[in-house]
Amino acid sequence: MEAYLAGSEGLPQDCAETPRLRSVALMQEDARCPFHSRTWQRWKRRARSTNLEGLLDTFTDDAAFFPPDIPPVRGKEALRAWLKEDFFDLYRNELDFTFDEVEITGGWAWAVGPWSQRLTPKAGGGAIHQGGKFLDIFRRQDDGSWKFARLMFTVDQPGA
Repeated sequence: MEAYLAGSEGLPQDCAETPRLRSVALMQEDARCPFHSRTWQRWKRRARSTNLEGLLDTFTDDAAFFPPDIPPVRGKEALRAWLKEDFFDLYRNELDFTFDEVEITGGWAWAVGPWSQRLTPKAGGGAIHQGGKFLDIFRRQDDGSWKFARLMFTVDQPGA
């Protein structure tokens, strides 16, 4: 198992917000950034857009969300319905997150860090601000790319 820890020493400028690489052999998709850079940047862009299908493409078919206070949401079809009904139909989403730590073992990796979100109701009204911590688990795909397999998160305080 290899670990990446938060920090930017020795990384190119465009990777300053990604964890510091400890083993060059683990670089998979990009010669300049750790394996997950493209995955999480794509996920962040798609979560902020109205492209639900594009966002779902960053998940494995058996992906599962474990949000606080509701039962797990398992599988791409269930995720599609939940994300559409609870987020995409109701809000404009401004999501941000940072990986503080990433570990890789074989075809699996996990990452932890903080997240923050601003949900602006499409029907009007004040924005909802919230944040918390997350644990993401990734699975390497046959083509060498990485997709989100499991996502668990906490909410530090109720949205306001």
